[in-house]
Amino acid sequence: MNRPPAAPPGQRPPHLRLDHESDHFHRVLLAVLILALNLVMGLATQAQSPPTITRPPAGLSRSLGDRATLNVSVTGGSPLSYQWLFDGVTLDGATNRLLLLTNLTAAMAGSYTVIVSNSAGIATSAPAFLDVDTTFSLVADSPISRFAAWGQSWGDYDDDGYVDLHLAGDLGHQLFHNQRDGTLRRVLPPHAMINRTYTKGAVSSGHWADFDNDGHLDLFAPVGWGGAAERNHLFRGLGDGTFVSHTNAPVGTEATEGASAAWADFNRDGLLDLFVGNLAADSNSAKPIRNTLYLGQPGGAFVRWRPPGFEAFQGRNYGCAAGDFNADGYPDIALSVRLNGVLRNVILFNQGGADFEAISIGVGGQNYGAIMAGDFDNDGALDLFSTWVNGSGNRLYRNDGHGNFLQLSTVGPAMDPARTLSGAWGDYDNDGDLDLFLPGTEEAATGGRNDALWRNDGDHTFTRVTAGSLGNDEINSESAAWGDVDNDGFLDLAVAGFNSRLYRNNGKRDGPGNSWLLLRLVGTKSNRSAIGAKVRVTARLRGNTVLQFREVGAGNSFGQNDPRLHFGLGDATHVETIQIEWPNGTQQTLTAVAARQILTVTEPDDRLRLQLHRGNDPSSTTLNLQVLGFTEGRAAVETSEDFIHWTHHGEVQSESQGNPSLQIPISTTHSVRYFRGRRVGP
Repeated sequence: MNRPPAAPPGQRPPHLRLDHESDHFHRVLLAVLILALNLVMGLATQAQSPPTITRPPAGLSRSLGDRATLNVSVTGGSPLSYQWLFDGVTLDGATNRLLLLTNLTAAMAGSYTVIVSNSAGIATSAPAFLDVDTTFSLVADSPISRFAAWGQSWGDYDDDGYVDLHLAGDLGHQLFHNQRDGTLRRVLPPHAMINRTYTKGAVSSGHWADFDNDGHLDLFAPVGWGGAAERNHLFRGLGDGTFVSHTNAPVGTEATEGASAAWADFNRDGLLDLFVGNLAADSNSAKPIRNTLYLGQPGGAFVRWRPPGFEAFQGRNYGCAAGDFNADGYPDIALSVRLNGVLRNVILFNQGGADFEAISIGVGGQNYGAIMAGDFDNDGALDLFSTWVNGSGNRLYRNDGHGNFLQLSTVGPAMDPARTLSGAWGDYDNDGDLDLFLPGTEEAATGGRNDALWRNDGDHTFTRVTAGSLGNDEINSESAAWGDVDNDGFLDLAVAGFNSRLYRNNGKRDGPGNSWLLLRLVGTKSNRSAIGAKVRVTARLRGNTVLQFREVGAGNSFGQNDPRLHFGLGDATHVETIQIEWPNGTQQTLTAVAARQILTVTEPDDRLRLQLHRGNDPSSTTLNLQVLGFTEGRAAVETSEDFIHWTHHGEVQSESQGNPSLQIPISTTHSVRYFRGRRVGP
């Protein structure tokens, strides 16, 4: 067997040299693999660093029915696992970084923590406490939540005893019917109000009133930012839930770029008049759109009214409220206006129904805002709160009863840093003092965009309510209005904004709650809506005699509260006195009125009223004329063909003394005859 040749001295055999080279190659490859493995292991070790919670979930306060979102921020190696716990108990399915809780109930209040883990470790967050406040419930499925709006107004447009809601916004009009169970149903087209569309601008607000005194609510809607491209609109209610456009008067056909309006009987003739503020230009501009005042006429017509003092005053108006601020019996107008580049709060004092005098009561902030009237200190005089969206211009003015206003700069809501477009007065807790809700706007640079509910403490101070969604919603809001949607005596709240909302008041949730009174006033000699009527209610609350004052129609600029007057009565079982001063000056007093009721009061009317009836027999040759409106004495009936020459026809006795009627022969020689009655003796 041949052997391989021997290697020269000092050399290895060739096959051994080949083995050596192969061994070197494998060693290098192994080193590379080890280096790569160490690198991978290092990266893996770095990726699996234990989780660290950099921002734990924050505590929240929300109202019943609302939603709450808890979240946590974490650093650490992926993948990360999450597990939320409620009061130390694992929540099934709660395994995301965000925990969304919907349709909140009182049982969901408590402590929430989250455990975050990966293969390298575990971290547990500090607990976050969720408070579920039971004062209000957010009606999460209300149809109004699907609409953005600038303003809203409560009014019983179909006369069923329950207030309905109108929303005004970029999409025009939205109307919601009260279902009598605390819920609202959207009114769908075809409907005269819903069908009214706009090509430019937006409906700024809606203002209910019975302008034609037919017993049915009508609605005026100013169109802001529309200029000459759009016209304001007046809808006349027919009483069956339907409306028709009222176009035979300038109030419903002219462009004013109106943001808000105010109904009042400025000349006290029993017919409602209308002030419409403009958004167009400063007083030094030549732009023709101006603040406008319309006088109501018989038959539902209107004419422009140009008293000298009013025409001399023009400014860019953002919000207005009507009320008798100096207690002289004639309604005045409060305005938030820009005059020659300066924002001011101004009162147009009514000079006896013939003229106005403009008095500035203070300088506001920047940009624009609104003004709201209400007697927050229960001294029988309307005070004012104005808002400005720059966030530092809110103003609270106390009225001394004679139209002199003192600015209260250190009172809570006047110091609120949030920007707000409007607001609403209302006694939400029925303790006898008006509280104030301020919606926060999207432009808020300070104070956040949360709304604010300020509770009146009854001593000229306010405390901000920090519990519940009304002060913590973090949603852009524009305006608000209080109304008792379920007739339980506790004011509910509609908030207009990018997502409009309805809050139900749970004052009766755990018992009857504080007592209350709702007054519905019906005018006869005065305007049918009783706008301008003043009511003073006296009751014993917490051992003290408290007087509360309200005036029908004293509004909220971009919102309109329930037209029924609401009085919180605390622990009172009854009202000692109700003093009503009707718009035409008639005084009426009611005593010992039970609390916890909705009371309708009709203005006393001692005027004689005549009614003609043919009767059931179509062949009858006489008419039966009844004289109504007097309880004792005698009345004479006179007739005329021209309203100038009157002749005596006969006399009747009152109902308590006999038959107050006459038989009138049907004449074939007279085309038209007029009849009138007058008192002639005891």
